[in-house]
Amino acid sequence: MRANCVTPKGKIIVLLCCMSVSYLWASGYRRAARGGIRALDFGLLYYGARCAIEHKDPYDPQTVLREFKADGGWFSEPSPKAYQAAQTVLTKVIYFPTAFLIVSPLAVLRWPVARAVWLGLMNAVLVLAAFLMWDLSSAAPTMAGWMTGFILLNCVVMLVVENPAGIVAPMCVIAAWCLLKKRFEWAGVAMLTAGLMLKPHDAGFVWLYFLLAGGTGRK
Repeated sequence: MRANCVTPKGKIIVLLCCMSVSYLWASGYRRAARGGIRALDFGLLYYGARCAIEHKDPYDPQTVLREFKADGGWFSEPSPKAYQAAQTVLTKVIYFPTAFLIVSPLAVLRWPVARAVWLGLMNAVLVLAAFLMWDLSSAAPTMAGWMTGFILLNCVVMLVVENPAGIVAPMCVIAAWCLLKKRFEWAGVAMLTAGLMLKPHDAGFVWLYFLLAGGTGRK
């Protein structure tokens, strides 16, 4: 069936199937860790936010490492070099303090619960963003269908380390759809704001486009 003949419900089913393949593939990597941390990128934000909540310095690697180990966390990497690399990724906070405001509601939860919520949110916004990208591509719907499915099939690494880009990039897509379609603009503004707070170097170019484009987008 041609992509331009696929109903919205059919598009969602196709994209959910693609997302499920990536999720199951990533789950295999997480199980192989046998309880050791794999979601290093989310762990960086989570334990950094916990330090900030407890009035500790989230930009001190040793403080973050102590918080991580006090929570029962450990690294599953077999070699000393890989162990050191994982520890560096987890403890050297490279995000602005505004990122902690976004993650702090999750930081008050236990790690397994917070990770499940974060991963669920990531999967949801990825599928929604892919659907809206497909919706915008009326000029070449068949190609758009293949490309969005391909993107979701290749989210494995992002779902393993749970990088915030997996939430920020889809939120930028959703925000752009809201502003271009002039529907749910408040949601678009909120998502673009959250993206700027988490990863301004990713969301900033989308914000800059609407700023320079003028009209209602600038407002």
